[in-house]
Amino acid sequence: MNARLVAPLGDHDRADLIARVLGALGTTKAAVQATSWDQGYQPSRPPDASAGPARRSASASEDALTEPRPLVRAKVAGEASLLLRAVAPVSHLDRAVAAAADALAAQIEPQLRDADLLAALAEDPGHALARAFGHLHLRDLGRDDPIVDSLLTEAIRLHPTAERMPTRALEYLWLERLWSGKSTAQTRELALLRQSVIGPPLDVLGCSILDLYSLTHVVLYTSDCGRRPPVLPRHVDQIMIDIESALAIALDADNLDLAAETLWAWPMLGQPWSPAARFAFDILTRTQDEHGFLPGPGYDSGRHQMAPPADRDRYLLETSYHAELVLGILCATMLLPGTAPADHARVPATAGPAEAVLDHLIHPVDPRWLKGVRALSSIERAPLAPLLLTAALRRAAMDHDLTQVQAILRTARRHDLLGLPAATQALALLRRSTLLAQALKDRRHSGRVRAEALFD
Repeated sequence: MNARLVAPLGDHDRADLIARVLGALGTTKAAVQATSWDQGYQPSRPPDASAGPARRSASASEDALTEPRPLVRAKVAGEASLLLRAVAPVSHLDRAVAAAADALAAQIEPQLRDADLLAALAEDPGHALARAFGHLHLRDLGRDDPIVDSLLTEAIRLHPTAERMPTRALEYLWLERLWSGKSTAQTRELALLRQSVIGPPLDVLGCSILDLYSLTHVVLYTSDCGRRPPVLPRHVDQIMIDIESALAIALDADNLDLAAETLWAWPMLGQPWSPAARFAFDILTRTQDEHGFLPGPGYDSGRHQMAPPADRDRYLLETSYHAELVLGILCATMLLPGTAPADHARVPATAGPAEAVLDHLIHPVDPRWLKGVRALSSIERAPLAPLLLTAALRRAAMDHDLTQVQAILRTARRHDLLGLPAATQALALLRRSTLLAQALKDRRHSGRVRAEALFD
């Protein structure tokens, strides 16, 4: 995969965004072509040196996110249909985009409407809409299939029920809207949103990477890729504060795939871009320009080079096509009217808070975003102080380093940053830890008293 010609770094105008959408369509086309039912190339794992915060995860399931995964035909084709949905409203802006989108739709149509889908609709009506995910997107693009429609109509007519988690139920609600063309009751949607990850405040210090992916998906479902005014369970300002915290976590995990999904909240929810969001988008595009693609969380340049030459493109697609695809969705959404970052003069700010917090983020291996922060001038770093503080407190909490948590909070207090979610949650963590220490002390004391009483 060769590097694409794009506008100069930092120039995120229409031509630049269109070039990146074209790149995503091309990468997705290559991924679809590479899909098969075999396991693909599986490189041996070299010994893992200290990888720092970029390699931290909370569970084995999150570790799996950083491993190359075979390109499964149905999954890749379904995700390609989602990219096409995001691109459709802006494809008229460029003939090359329209042609590439049409070619991709023709490529995935046989895979999304094959005999396996027909059998699934007949045998498993309870999951019919999910099975027909790609079909629904193609149908909305004007690519009808009466046979699939008739089976889907019969499956849905029975209204079978299946227990679903809130995020999954919100996806079904979105798919129901695509199928029927009708709006769903806001009360039903709001009830599910309140139960989902977007309902309560985000657990910044303890949430998993999978929680954050659920958050980005909920944003996509309720806004339909930015096509409809979203239904939200809380004030949008509160939600965007949580989204920015999620962005800090994604960047510090060096998970640019998740960072791209997190960034689509700004255009999909119709919110003005914050300095942190603008900075993160610049990190993504600079990284994409440097590599010629956006590396996914499982990409390792050493393993890429170790792979046999014939398998290198396969490895790249297995680890990074999804990151390219979601960046394409982000860029397509930014082409909608009024959704891209607006050009504006920088607001003069004091450099102190960012500089002070940055001192708490010392590590032998910096993720890409911190390298980007350190390359900025002191004044340019200033608006990123909340992003830095969130990352620092998250690191300390994940390391169970309460001494470091206290040190960071002292810095936050000096620079009036205690109102951030990460800071308020860190203060609560210290209070709970104090109560725990006192409870254990009391229990030990009580145990000694009982032991002494035995010898009285």
